[in-house]
Amino acid sequence: MLNRIVNSLSYRGRIMWQKISFALLEKHDKSIIFLIPGTETKSGGILSIFSIFRETISIFKNKRVSVLMMSYPNSAKISKYTWFDNNVSIYPFDLLIKKRYQGIELIIHLPEYYVGEFFDLLSCDQIKTLSDFKNVHFNILNQNIEMMPDKIVIDRLRVISNRITSTTAHDSYTNAYFRDYYGLPIHKLSSWFDKEKVLVLPYELKEDILIVSPDSHPLKQYILNYIAQKIPKLKFVIIRDMRYEDYKLLESKAKWSISFGEGLDGYIVGPTLRGGIGFAVYNKEFFTEEFLNLPNIFDNFDTLAQNVVSFIENNDTKLLYENVRLSAYEIIDSKFNYHDFKNNVKLFYEEKYTIP
Repeated sequence: MLNRIVNSLSYRGRIMWQKISFALLEKHDKSIIFLIPGTETKSGGILSIFSIFRETISIFKNKRVSVLMMSYPNSAKISKYTWFDNNVSIYPFDLLIKKRYQGIELIIHLPEYYVGEFFDLLSCDQIKTLSDFKNVHFNILNQNIEMMPDKIVIDRLRVISNRITSTTAHDSYTNAYFRDYYGLPIHKLSSWFDKEKVLVLPYELKEDILIVSPDSHPLKQYILNYIAQKIPKLKFVIIRDMRYEDYKLLESKAKWSISFGEGLDGYIVGPTLRGGIGFAVYNKEFFTEEFLNLPNIFDNFDTLAQNVVSFIENNDTKLLYENVRLSAYEIIDSKFNYHDFKNNVKLFYEEKYTIP
């Protein structure tokens, strides 16, 4: 959308747009940039980036710091994301990087999967422009350890700056091993999106709905068919092309959810915090050991397939349901809550890292 607008502008209009864009940086001592795809990308990772952006705005309010959301350099451009409620304008990185800003400090937050592509897409002139900043700090948003690039890819950023950190979404890879492996300070942010109080519906107001993550898995269809055969009253909702606000309402209503992806993701965390019970397979890359004691977290998908139906049938009463839910809620709430998330973002900008 923004690309079409910019392309349709007159020469004078394009010059004016560039001047406005440059002014966003020039009037501040520091600029903090969050890079995201220039197309509507629906994922929990995007929601997490927007939440970090929102808290950053709050921290630097009324200070000489510009906080900007930008589309990837030399790629598609978009003016706004529309699949969830927000008022964030997205600026084109290409326009804002055309002028040199000696003396301005710059922090660039990069999604982990995009680090290599980011460097590849930069022109020599853009690399020179970034290098001309007084102080450039790259922060890699490590929201999925399985998508984190190799150390050699990250080290390419050192052509521009040696100041590189990594923030994380899970406890499982916030440790000294990964700090030493990547040679970077690591800081846990966790992930969060809802600033407002989470709506928790009690068992008696919940519906016989099973939220299903869109991830693919060899046993997915078999498991869903088996559940449908044994518990025909259960309504399945596979999450596709849904606005986030609609998904939150669904989370509140649904008794059950199941993740066929990384496990400790939005298809488990959100439903649990809203009063539901989620099923997942333990994955040491994301879970920590205390999750092994939960009856709704299984060793593997074969075990899940063999036990999920009996689990639902045996725990579908208020007392038993609430007992199971609360045990999972206590663990998840200790790791994913707004208070800690907000404080962790603040500590990052104070350079008080979890694993320095």
